[in-house]
Amino acid sequence: MLEFDSAVSVEMEYYYSLNQLEKCSNLSCPVFENKTLSDSGKKSFVLDTANSEPGFYALKVSDDKTGDFYYTSLVVRPDYRFIAGFALVVLTAVLVLVEKNVFRK
Repeated sequence: MLEFDSAVSVEMEYYYSLNQLEKCSNLSCPVFENKTLSDSGKKSFVLDTANSEPGFYALKVSDDKTGDFYYTSLVVRPDYRFIAGFALVVLTAVLVLVEKNVFRK
């Protein structure tokens, strides 16, 4: 969720990572709750980042009253929760097996 102090327009412009830069499309970038790459006239915006590639996304933010604009970026990081959980289970299992083997001697 993105929140601003005043009503603004926000548009997804570019996706970039270490090896590529591309103009955003509905398939390659997060979309707002109305399923488009731009939204306007509000103070808060909800982005759908569920199926987005990890990387940086350039956002163009325009002030609706003055017409001024600036760019900012949004970072989508990979989700490592499954890998971390699996590693924790394996580590626990190894520790239990080692403890059982130590006490058998």
